[in-house]
Amino acid sequence: MGVTQLIEEIKSDVKDIVATNFVYASTKEVPTDSDGALSYEPGREKRGKELESCVLYVDIRGSVEMTQRLGISSMGKVYTSFVKSVIKAGREHKGHSRNIIGDRVMIVFPREECFTNAVTCAI
Repeated sequence: MGVTQLIEEIKSDVKDIVATNFVYASTKEVPTDSDGALSYEPGREKRGKELESCVLYVDIRGSVEMTQRLGISSMGKVYTSFVKSVIKAGREHKGHSRNIIGDRVMIVFPREECFTNAVTCAI
């Protein structure tokens, strides 16, 4: 796909989103990406979930400097160890990993006891 076609497709998606009705169902649990109650199809009503929760973002302080000092191979090991550890800690505290970008991990906690679970996980 060329850049021009990609831009046209994105414009079409945005127009569809702006023009389409959204319906939200309240939930206490973190939805999965395969949740059948969520929908994003073009030209159809969009269905989402509304969740009161806590979100924990964790990243490696000074990772750019660490990469320059340790090198790419070593930092690959550090990133992998870090991400796996944060995901496991999140699960242990009833959290769900929903986004990983570089050295940043996002953990979403269900509503019940979310503050306690997020803070305990961070500690």
